[in-house]
Amino acid sequence: MKKKVMDKRNKDFLKFIEELDKACNFRGESKDITWECDHDHRRCREILLKYENIDIEATIKYFEKNGGYCDCEVLFNC
Repeated sequence: MKKKVMDKRNKDFLKFIEELDKACNFRGESKDITWECDHDHRRCREILLKYENIDIEATIKYFEKNGGYCDCEVLFNC
């Protein structure tokens, strides 16, 4: 079976985004929002491992092509 990219067409994309949001630990309100990000895709990769038939490297390339150069940017831009 061919592996898939975790993109907006994937049925699990919203679930993935929710998990990533929790992993980045967003907190606060309005302009005082803070979060955790190591400026890489560490959290994305850990979460993507939970899903079957996901091509992680192709997914990371998709994120970067769409402005997601790290975990928090995946949330903001993808």
